[in-house]
Amino acid sequence: MIRSRAKKVAPRGAGLPLAVVLLIAAGRPAAAPPWWDLEVRLSVDGGYRVAGDGFEADGCYRWTVSWVGMMEKDDADVRLFHTRCDVVRWEAEEKVSRPDGVVRLATSDFPDTPALSLNFVLRRGDRLVFDLAARGFAVPVASSPAKLMLLFPSSAENGQFVDGVDYNGRILKGSNRVVLPFEDLLTGPVKKTFAWDWKSEDGPPGQTRTVAAAQRHRAALTVTVRPRHEARPEPGAPRAQALGW
Repeated sequence: MIRSRAKKVAPRGAGLPLAVVLLIAAGRPAAAPPWWDLEVRLSVDGGYRVAGDGFEADGCYRWTVSWVGMMEKDDADVRLFHTRCDVVRWEAEEKVSRPDGVVRLATSDFPDTPALSLNFVLRRGDRLVFDLAARGFAVPVASSPAKLMLLFPSSAENGQFVDGVDYNGRILKGSNRVVLPFEDLLTGPVKKTFAWDWKSEDGPPGQTRTVAAAQRHRAALTVTVRPRHEARPEPGAPRAQALGW
């Protein structure tokens, strides 16, 4: 009896040059991780001036806010979860000259602090578009006959429009279009900084007398995304609070 030798089956790709095997592997689309850590850090340096009959106010500020949360893929879109928002740095001062004297204010005299809202992250084709804005407040903080709404940075997608001021239309340098290629998020951590200069010379609305006003700021916004492969914390957990989903 003659026993036939079992036929050996070569593994897939065997016999191909290594360079060809690597090229085939490279051509396969990378699978999306289950979720990502997300941090948006916004640093701002700015100032303002409001002047009218009998008064003049000048102020400046420097601040950094960190928004921390998570993202996960949701079919063709992205779901966003919020963990916390921290004011890392907040410094401000103001000087107001009036007929009754000069008033000087320090950081502790400002009743409000910056707050950053990340409204949504929208996938458009092969890119992620960020809609975010920082909340401003009225200045001068000291008592004065006229108030100006202080505008803080926002992304182009947000389309901030306050008291007749089109934020996107006042960009002097750089770009506030906060966009990331989605493909970059599949292969590893992504960190990108967006920077712009902004200025407005629009006065307070509804003033019956002449009031000169100007405000400006320089913004640096850094988006950091880190892919995660372990189970994501549930939205109800202390670490994660779902935003509008």
